[in-house]
Amino acid sequence: MKNLRSAVPAAAAFAILVASLVFGDRTTTAGAPADKDVRVVNTAAEPVPVVPQGTLNVAGMVGAQQSGSWSR
Repeated sequence: MKNLRSAVPAAAAFAILVASLVFGDRTTTAGAPADKDVRVVNTAAEPVPVVPQGTLNVAGMVGAQQSGSWSR
């Protein structure tokens, strides 16, 4: 009887999970088409910072190498 009582919460949780998958909302949303640009408009009250904010420390060598031709 103890084993049955300890299995009831797990069975109830499993039943809720299954019910939410069966009866849940299955609608999806579509993103913007890939050929559209994203435009971000910042107001004068919330400008994009163009000066480093806080502490800035760059040290060491930076190595970059192009692999292949440029693509756009």
